[in-house]
Amino acid sequence: MFDETGVRFTSNLLLKANATCHRIYMTDVTQKVTATTEGDPDAEGFIKKFEGMHPGDQIELTEFLEQTLGQGFIILYDADCGSNVKRLIGTPCNPLYIKASFEDSKDKLGTDLVFEARRRDRHLIKFYEGTLQFEEPTTTTDENVVITPANGEIYRLAPSATANTTVSIDTMTQPHGKIISLVGQGGANPMSLPAGVNGPVTVLLKDGTAWSALENSAIHLKVFDAGATTYLIEQSRA
Repeated sequence: MFDETGVRFTSNLLLKANATCHRIYMTDVTQKVTATTEGDPDAEGFIKKFEGMHPGDQIELTEFLEQTLGQGFIILYDADCGSNVKRLIGTPCNPLYIKASFEDSKDKLGTDLVFEARRRDRHLIKFYEGTLQFEEPTTTTDENVVITPANGEIYRLAPSATANTTVSIDTMTQPHGKIISLVGQGGANPMSLPAGVNGPVTVLLKDGTAWSALENSAIHLKVFDAGATTYLIEQSRA
């Protein structure tokens, strides 16, 4: 979910069922990102493009290109090497699509990859403040959640069969600024996360409204270390 300006994505990207996250290496000096304005004065928008060269002739890239041709992509990349700033290109409504050009010659062995939107929209390239978690989310066995760097930033809650069960934060050692996502799995009586003191943290929710862990619902909370008190502050829910 985006902040009020629509420029900063302040939640974690959560993959839906059967969705896949791919990591692709591109030679750094070949990478290029553009967002170009086009259209009539009353219908202007941006066409976005990410391009670069993947060196070599690996079987894995061939498999990737054949299996994903015609599929839409949302791209995340580091804005600057060594920084924590990441950028996000594309939306579910207007993703990017692959164009590939393979060359095996005396001058080059590699594949030029271009990810480009097929139509313009009003969205520029966004700033992404969530996590990049390629592993499966940590799944809890009950209402207790142990939030640590080793367990990651995304937690799939166990379904609940008991009425009035609340999510209990057992441990919190994630540092200031991290975005923590809780994903519900429903159950006969879905758990809830109320505002207020919860173990080692204080949970701050928009309008004080408790979150219900319905199946596939999610809430994103930012860690705020105030010294004596650590807060989990709601960023968005869906």
